[in-house]
Amino acid sequence: MKRSLLRLLGLLLAFTLVAAACGDDDGAASSDADTATEGDSGSDSDSDGGSDEASSFSPGSPECVAPADAGGGWDFTCRSIGQLFEDIGLTSNVVVTNQPGGGGGVAFSDIAGNRNDNSDLVIAASPATAIRFAQNQYAGLEADQFRWIGAIGADFGVVAVPNDSEFETFDQLVEAVQADPASVVFGGGSPIGGQDHFKVLLLSQELGIDPAAIPWVAYDGGGEAQNALLGGEIAVATLDVSETIGNENLRILTVMAEDRVPGMDDIPTTRELGYNTIFPIWRGLLAPGGMTDDAYDFWVDALGQVEASDEWAAAREENGLSPLRLLGDDFQSFALQAVTDFRNLSEPFGLVADSDGGSDEASSFSPGSPECVAPADAGGGWDFTCRSIGQLFEDIGLTSNVVVTNQPGGGGGVAFSDIAGNRNDNSDLVIAASPATAIRFAQNQYAGLEADQFRWIGAIGADFGVVAVPNDSEFETFDQLVEAVQADPASVVFGGGSPIGGQDHFKVLLLSQELGIDPAAIPWVAYDGGGEAQNALLGGEIAVATLDVSETIGNENLRILTVMAEDRVPGMDDIPTTRELGYNTIFPIWRGLLAPGGMTDDAYDFWVDALGQVEASDEWAAAREENGLSPLRLLGDDFQSFALQAVTDFRNLSEPFGLVAE
Repeated sequence: MKRSLLRLLGLLLAFTLVAAACGDDDGAASSDADTATEGDSGSDSDSDGGSDEASSFSPGSPECVAPADAGGGWDFTCRSIGQLFEDIGLTSNVVVTNQPGGGGGVAFSDIAGNRNDNSDLVIAASPATAIRFAQNQYAGLEADQFRWIGAIGADFGVVAVPNDSEFETFDQLVEAVQADPASVVFGGGSPIGGQDHFKVLLLSQELGIDPAAIPWVAYDGGGEAQNALLGGEIAVATLDVSETIGNENLRILTVMAEDRVPGMDDIPTTRELGYNTIFPIWRGLLAPGGMTDDAYDFWVDALGQVEASDEWAAAREENGLSPLRLLGDDFQSFALQAVTDFRNLSEPFGLVADSDGGSDEASSFSPGSPECVAPADAGGGWDFTCRSIGQLFEDIGLTSNVVVTNQPGGGGGVAFSDIAGNRNDNSDLVIAASPATAIRFAQNQYAGLEADQFRWIGAIGADFGVVAVPNDSEFETFDQLVEAVQADPASVVFGGGSPIGGQDHFKVLLLSQELGIDPAAIPWVAYDGGGEAQNALLGGEIAVATLDVSETIGNENLRILTVMAEDRVPGMDDIPTTRELGYNTIFPIWRGLLAPGGMTDDAYDFWVDALGQVEASDEWAAAREENGLSPLRLLGDDFQSFALQAVTDFRNLSEPFGLVAE
């Protein structure tokens, strides 16, 4: 028997998902507007959990924060509802602020810390919000520190591929994943354990597949995930109806619902294809915890008026949403219960962390002689990480002076061997890390050391690879360089801050693979870090260097031919990307820290919390912008899991090139 959508969402949302994944057909969701709920329109604010008196508050500078990049579900919520606040005459112009990072963590940390009493401010919310609170992923924040305004529409998950994908049906995709889970790379607009990843978790549970065997790439919002899907970074994306409806570049294989939804009437649902997993998604708003009662009543009433309007009914229909109306105290109770339910659902997958991945009590540790080791010469990416983050540890008042130690040799091997052998219990010590670190572990290049012998603290910025030449180079464009390499690979000497098979060399490997050139035919000169490689480039030892944005930004002696990214990056807005030049190879690089394996739990918790505070600071936002980094927040247990999975992935990528040593 079908149940009303409100009952499904209000009472059984998280548990219905479990039941659905396990085959309980009684948890069926309905998208039929006639069964939505009593009071779907025209109910007064008192019955919706708000005040029965008109609010005297009026927002002077209304703002809606979407805690992700443009193009995703939170962005849709802010823009569609914000526009109707204006159109109906409830507010003046609503400013929509996209504040990506950490699956929403950057926005929530900023609002709780700096704008908690801002009554003009509302924040887009969905089950993704409840999931992140449930898993303690919002830097120690709790769901009840915010005021939940309401939800006025129900979305559903979708499974999407590009139009030219080999998968024409959902059944074909399922067959491929069942045959070889590691062969199909999934991604979405949330980190591991977030809303989009939960869709994969539940589907894998139904199919009897270990979810850890299915590769997952996390992006900051559905818009970024769609760009990655169309750019070939991933094969499949789990997204939402409202994010993808009308995108003619996508093929939607299935909608994760009971019944077909408006705007996607031609797309089969998981239920009609014989699968039990469904994924309903409410669309709503919450507010800072310090918002006044009068302002809260205003926003609850305003959202109720939007929900009851003909304009919202049209917007719902256009974007494939089903009716839903939960406002004020009703929504507050619903949301907090959803957090509890999602916590229960997350625990079997090991997704509930202590705050920031550490202890649930404040750390009593304080480093006496803080030190950051950059396992290369000065001037490279590891050096940048230590110096920029170390300085902010000091500036924010988290530590005393941080000593930066450059310890080059063996692509990081000298530093890691020394630390593992002689300073393994040093709790004052952190080490700069990047994909180069994971690659070297993956290829068994660190003298028998394993990645899980270290404690991975976090990553708080995403860099990208670049292809650089001196200003007086014969190569004025990347296409000219490609033509020369294709004509005679041996005639162009490349180099970078890593040995063969390392991070900088991997950029050449992937480009040569795309161009159909034997990578062994391209000369490679290895240097110990990006700084040394730049000196060699300018000194004429090599013709081309593959480096990183943060290493080269502002160097007026270099000509950057291309940034190995999807979109142009801050600080290099005038440099074309590989993608816009027609090449598929991109190379994202996270910037982070790890620690000796013998570091105490208390010290580890301190460094995780300190790095989280740096990431949430205005100073780090400015440093990111200045150095061409994109937002990223992965801390504690989340980063430990991510890094160890990256090692596995790089090992699989390295083996065809014969780069994995015994």
